[in-house]
Amino acid sequence: MVSFNLLLYTIAIVSTFGQTVVENSSHENETLTGDAVKADTFYCHTCVSSSFKDCVWNPYTSLTKVCEEGDRACATVILPDGHTFRGCSQDEECAAAGEACILCDTFSGCNIDRFPVDRLKCNICQSSLSNSCKALPYPRQFEKLCVRYVAGDACVTVFDGFHVAYRDCLSGVSEEDQSKCDASEPSVECVTCARLNCNTAKVRQDDRCLQCTSNMTHCSSGLRTATVCSTPSDGKCFSRVEENGYLVRGCLADILDPEFVTNCTSNGRECNVCDGPGCNAAFLPTNTLSCAQCDSKQELACAQEQQDDVAGKYCRRHVQNDRCYVRTDTDGSLQRGCLSDLTDETLCDTSDAGSCNVCDASNCNSFVYPSNRLSCYQCNGWHSATCNVDQRSLETGEPFRCRLHRSQDGCYTKLYSDKVDLTLAALSSNIVGCYSCVSSQSKDCVWNPTGESLKICQATNYTCATVLLPDGHTYRGCALDAECIAAGDQCVRCAGDSICNNQTVPANRLSCNVCSTNLTSSCQTAGSGQFEKRCVRHLPDDRCVTVFDGFNVTYRDCLSAVPREDHQKFHVVTCAGANCNTGRVRDDDRCLQCTSNMTQCADGTWIATPCAKPSGSKCYARLDEGGYLLRGCASDLSDPLLLARCGREDRKCVVCEGAGCNAQIFTTSSRSCLRCDSRFNPDCLRPVRFGSVMENCPRYVMDDRCYVRSNTDGSVSRGCVSDLTPGTSSCEAGSCIMRGCLSDLAHEVNPCAGLKPNECYVCYTAGCNFQGDIVHKSAGSTTNLHPWLMILCTLLFAHVL
Repeated sequence: MVSFNLLLYTIAIVSTFGQTVVENSSHENETLTGDAVKADTFYCHTCVSSSFKDCVWNPYTSLTKVCEEGDRACATVILPDGHTFRGCSQDEECAAAGEACILCDTFSGCNIDRFPVDRLKCNICQSSLSNSCKALPYPRQFEKLCVRYVAGDACVTVFDGFHVAYRDCLSGVSEEDQSKCDASEPSVECVTCARLNCNTAKVRQDDRCLQCTSNMTHCSSGLRTATVCSTPSDGKCFSRVEENGYLVRGCLADILDPEFVTNCTSNGRECNVCDGPGCNAAFLPTNTLSCAQCDSKQELACAQEQQDDVAGKYCRRHVQNDRCYVRTDTDGSLQRGCLSDLTDETLCDTSDAGSCNVCDASNCNSFVYPSNRLSCYQCNGWHSATCNVDQRSLETGEPFRCRLHRSQDGCYTKLYSDKVDLTLAALSSNIVGCYSCVSSQSKDCVWNPTGESLKICQATNYTCATVLLPDGHTYRGCALDAECIAAGDQCVRCAGDSICNNQTVPANRLSCNVCSTNLTSSCQTAGSGQFEKRCVRHLPDDRCVTVFDGFNVTYRDCLSAVPREDHQKFHVVTCAGANCNTGRVRDDDRCLQCTSNMTQCADGTWIATPCAKPSGSKCYARLDEGGYLLRGCASDLSDPLLLARCGREDRKCVVCEGAGCNAQIFTTSSRSCLRCDSRFNPDCLRPVRFGSVMENCPRYVMDDRCYVRSNTDGSVSRGCVSDLTPGTSSCEAGSCIMRGCLSDLAHEVNPCAGLKPNECYVCYTAGCNFQGDIVHKSAGSTTNLHPWLMILCTLLFAHVL
């Protein structure tokens, strides 16, 4: 019967120090003072956001206070400095605000609504507390209301050096950073914007470099526009010559090789690292040659003597013993360029000086070739009124070398429709040339039509044509070609001098990064627009793609260009928007990236985010020397020895495979405790039975314990002993309760030995030692257990042992 009655009470192990009270009441609704709440009292949440930011973010976690007698309304006030005050309607802050004080009386503690409703939201975080604050995997990952409500507020990203220090509202910027964020003088160290959660900048605007390869326009010459790096590069840029001779310019952060800077410094002739916006524009390798580069089929001026260096351009490839050439093609057209650009060496047979000539000085191929190339006056009366007069009478009238060179060439003058046409070549009236190509056979038909061959078309008012074929490919040719006639009005015709059909059709054709890692390693880390090219096929709903072989980028292109078999062989990632295909890692190459002193990291519920660089879907979790748990991507373990030992010799480190797999590692190895402070969460004062509110301790420490502490100000703290600063006892600042399992103690140890019955008790059902929470009384007061319960507890304990 005694044992049965004891089941009606909660009996728990409670070791107490200082003023501790053990309550055996079966009720849990104890007040903050331990006294019953009067039925006619009215309480409200009370806080000021200047000292408690959750007064804006999570007002329901603030303390409550009982309002004065007769005051049955709660208040929310925006103070003159923009901070938020919550309290009772008769508080002086509410009285001073007048009608601007917002009241509610529906229930006690009703003043928890967001006020005002249009309060700005920004990403608010600190990189010192979360690495994700820098990378910001999701645009609204750290969305919070601005703590202060002020006119003209904005969202800001504040940089420390070239890295994000924190994100906040302009009204929340620290004093030392105010000068950075002065609206009158925009600074690259503080990026402001006025939209919801717009402070997503990851890189300073002056952290920019030329990002290109020398086969792109203006890259070799350094005249290409510098663009912002995709990841912080500390203001450092690079230029280097790859094995194939192409010059690559980019941001140093894009280089994955940790030895790159050292190797680059030792090979300064072919590689350079520099500091400053766009500084890599100035670097030129030692084997840099400049040649005239043009084709007379594309521009008549190429057939003329190059009087200046306008036609001179740096060669795309930087190789030893490169030379300039000038050659006559089989159709009589003239080409000038760099010998290293010729894919077929037979195109320039140096033994035949009549068809090709080479030289080794800069721009040495600027002379007329061959020297006997015919000159004629060339004009069309439809487009030039002076074509109808004697050309010798014109001050600017000079004959031009013919576009094509033929052994039996001549000049002609033709009169038609009262207009004069003076031109050249074989004394033929069908002399108008148009670009002729189809993109299914030559991608340059879209990318660089001026490099395509010409065909002779019958002269009409609209001579040349560009057609979008049914399969999305582009055809260029004559307006009388079958492809143009079949397309009807969809055939884009042009009139004027020859070779006018070089326009982009349609004008809004999608552009994507198009490159292959087999040709350039920079394709792996492509920046926006670095390898920009028009999609070869124009199809509705086309998109840009990044194609992964395993977990590494193999190429980037348009979706319309990906072969069917590649969809099965590779992992294809699509995106919407021009040049959007800049992803470096697969979306499923993601891991938890956090430390256990960050919320939800220790228990593995932190959100997995994509790795910064390919990790092969491998994640890690390891304990550092301080006992903190680190979770991240295996590719971030820069020490190869650590990675090799992880999971083998080092049992405090585990590598796993699979998206977010490191969420399940070390989730139960640490002590779980209630962690709260009643100064910020009133529920911390109340008994809690449910394990769902338990948290893993941030540090993994041997023999860690949970504590409950009664502070001298009357508040209660709960947590892990390892949370406390070194040398601090959990019980120094007040009373302390310790709870645990008998099995944690040495065999046959009586935990209550030497303690009074109101200082220690035991129980034998799951979770039964939840009672005995600290109940605050005046200093020195105690509430003792009833004597009969003390006797029964002692008897039961002795009986069990």
